[in-house]
Formats: sequence, structure tokens, C-alpha cells
Amino acid sequence: MSVHSKSLSPLPTTRQRWYQRLPLGWVIVIGFLVVGLCYPIIYFGRTAVPLIYIDQGDQAMLDGKWDTAREAYTKAMDWSVDYEEPFDLRWSLALRANAIQAAVDDFGTVITAHPGRYMAYCYRAEAYLELDQPNPALADYQACLAHDPSPIWQATARNMIDFLQNK
Repeated sequence: MSVHSKSLSPLPTTRQRWYQRLPLGWVIVIGFLVVGLCYPIIYFGRTAVPLIYIDQGDQAMLDGKWDTAREAYTKAMDWSVDYEEPFDLRWSLALRANAIQAAVDDFGTVITAHPGRYMAYCYRAEAYLELDQPNPALADYQACLAHDPSPIWQATARNMIDFLQNK
């Protein structure tokens, strides 16, 4: 052995596990696991909550409890982002119970809580038409169109705007 090799420090080991080479390796690994496992639950849970309220509303309607069904459908609308069924069921309940003004109020509650969701505007416009109030219906169809609705609601809103402006 040469004199120089005795004075040098030993070389570091290059065979370390990948998680030992990362700063805070286990924290990063656990973080990825938490996000990977929880994100699908959070994402799909957003759809599951309205389904629970819809089921409660359907059961209340079968039992003839209109007010309980109304509350359940309104809660489902509040949780729904792009899911149209709660809005449709609430509107069906309003037509069956002949409570159109209550539907206007419930759709208005959802609009107040979530002004960026188009479905409440669309359904409230339908309710205003049923109440023979074309000016608020026109304003709601325009608001529906301004919030990037689905293609079906986009076509419906455009047709109804044309109809109401030419009336």
C-alpha cells in the first residue's frame, strides 16, 4: 500500500437504498401513499354524498313526506358539482307537489351558496317559466349560459333566450 492511500478517507458506500438517499425519504414515501390512497376516496366521496341524500329523498317521497324529501334533495343539490340528478329530482318534486315557488327558493339557496354552478340557474329558469315570469327566467338562462353549461343545457338556454327575447 502506498503512503497516499493510507491518508485518504474511505470511499462512501454507493449501494444505499433509494429511500435512504432521499432527504426525509420516509416522509415523502408516506406522503405519496396518503395522497394515492385518499384522493380516490375524496373524489368518489363527492359523488357518494348526493346519492345518500337522494336515497333519503326518494324514501321520504314514497312515505309521502314531501318536506323531508325537499330537504334531502336540496342537500343533495348542495353537494352536487356536475351531477344533475338532484336538481332534476327536486324539480320533479316541485311539479308533483305543485310547489314551484319553493323550488325557486331552493334553487336560489344553491345559487347563493355556489354561484358558479350552472344547473341551479337552469332549473330556476324553468321554474320561473312555470310561474309565468319570463324576465327572471331570461336572466337565469343567461346566467346559466355564462357558467359554461353542458352541451344540452347550452342548447336549451340558447333556444330559450331566443324564444324569450322574441316573445
